[in-house]
Amino acid sequence: MTVWKNVVLDASGRPDYMLALLLFVGMTAGIVRGVGFLPRRTLWARLLSGWTCAIAITAAACVKLLN
Repeated sequence: MTVWKNVVLDASGRPDYMLALLLFVGMTAGIVRGVGFLPRRTLWARLLSGWTCAIAITAAACVKLLN
């Protein structure tokens, strides 16, 4: 997404906001978890977990394939 910005465009050339949201959530969770940061509060730990990253990226791939 940061290198190839056309990935978030739909077939008509308009931005797909759901796809962008899912990719940004996945990237954010991946970066936070990747640097080894472990939040102390349960809510933040779950929102920024590796599972959240995997689910968001998988959902983004499904959205891209369905469009």
